Amino acid sequence: MFYGKGDSDYNADLTEVKRIYDNIQQNCTVDSIRICSKRYLAAYYHTLSHYLDDPKLQEKSEEIISQMPYMRDGQEFLSSYLYPFDHPKCREKGQDALEEEISLLSHGISHYVRAYIDDAISVDFRIKAAELEVLIANSFYNDGNYGGMWRNIIYLHGHLGHLYFKKGNVQKAVENLKKCANLAKKFDEMERITVMHSDFFEGKEFDKHTLGSTYIASSHIKRLMTEKYPLSDEFKSSPEFAEILEILD
Repeated sequence: MFYGKGDSDYNADLTEVKRIYDNIQQNCTVDSIRICSKRYLAAYYHTLSHYLDDPKLQEKSEEIISQMPYMRDGQEFLSSYLYPFDHPKCREKGQDALEEEISLLSHGISHYVRAYIDDAISVDFRIKAAELEVLIANSFYNDGNYGGMWRNIIYLHGHLGHLYFKKGNVQKAVENLKKCANLAKKFDEMERITVMHSDFFEGKEFDKHTLGSTYIASSHIKRLMTEKYPLSDEFKSSPEFAEILEILD
């Protein structure tokens, strides 16, 4: 269970959340459900530690995390090499594992960089990290269909756009914001089910609804560009920015 800053009763539900968690741990025999409940409770304690400024709650989160399996013990990774090579699902399981690992690597880089967000060199470092994430995605999804990474790659170009703007490189900012807008539009215009043809994901089906059946990339990106990204009013009044927004309409 997660809460936003507008929620007022995030602490009031702790007793009920803990009761449900204890019931699952004591009575459920399905390991995947038990592990998933640990993940949610760890996240819940982490959220509460910030709202209540209580480091002991973060310690509770870390205690639960220490009980979780390592990534190599996950079902995608195990399936990728425990299936016999002549098994009809061996290739499919390998592709599933690769997608999961690429996604985890991308998120891992992003979260790692957040630790440097206030440093004087953070802009350059964040640009380097985001461009590395883009390079990794383009290396594996070299057919232009980003599968489960679609949302990541769209947001990465938007992120690079406002980072380059902050750095003072307007040309690179426009280049990335335009790329972000074009990718968002392309995603929205895709059929729900597509077949991927990249080197590593040849023949793999991608269902857009795995990212949310109501997810409309263009509207999300337009809101970010006009309301969230730290772009100057002068830049937002420029013909270049108007052209970018026109792509999203």
